[in-house]
Formats: sequence, structure tokens, C-alpha cells
Amino acid sequence: MVLALGGAAAASPAVTVWLAAAGWRVPLPRVYDRVFEVLLALALTVGWRRLDLGTIDSIGLRARDWGHELRRGLAIGLGGVAAGLVLAWAFGGVVPALRFAPGKTVWKAALGFSGAVLVGVGEEVLFRGVLLRRFRLDL
Repeated sequence: MVLALGGAAAASPAVTVWLAAAGWRVPLPRVYDRVFEVLLALALTVGWRRLDLGTIDSIGLRARDWGHELRRGLAIGLGGVAAGLVLAWAFGGVVPALRFAPGKTVWKAALGFSGAVLVGVGEEVLFRGVLLRRFRLDL
């Protein structure tokens, strides 16, 4: 992790200059965050076996009935969001209106849904699958 922090600090200014030369105006803190994330993911990938972070089975990504569990989790999540929206609408907190064109609204909703699923799965794998398993073995 320290190497990823140092590497991000060293590489971010050069990446920012390169992006500016390519016509992209991205602030240095945002570039630093992305460079750090990439370096950390690379470090975890390279050091996975050495750190004994688990196999596909041990971190819970190869469950016998994973399709059913995924569908159930998505249904519960979507049901909760729908219930919250209905309650907010019923009490005047949400006024249904499209801010963007319908196509763009659908695109943004699809991106939001994809992001929510990826973040949810990523957090579960990291915290429950990798870290909790590793802490349990170490303690």
C-alpha cells in the first residue's frame, strides 16, 4: 500500500500533464485518486497468492446457488429503493419529472444501476470475502 501511495504521488503529476496535452483538463487530486486505485489493484493482483488472500471458493464467489442468491439480493435491493421512492413521492419529497431526454435518462439509470451492483459486489468480496476471512485465519 505504501508503494502504491508513493507511486501515485510520483506518477500523478506526469499523468496530469499528459492528460492536459491530450486536451483533458483533470485536476491533480482526481488523477492521483485514479492512479492510486490502479496501482493498488495491480499490487493486490500481483501479491494475491503471497498474501494468501483466498481462492474463488474461499472468498464466496463460487457458491452452489449463486444465481438464485443474486436474483434475491437484486429483488430486495430494488424493492427497497422502490419503497423509498414511493414513500418520498407520497409525502411530497419527490416530484416525478424528467431532467434529461428519455434516452439519456435511461442511460444514466443503467449506469447508476451498474455502478451500484459493481460497488456492492466489490465491497462484499473485499470486506466479507477477503478481509474477514484473512482476519479470522490470523486471529
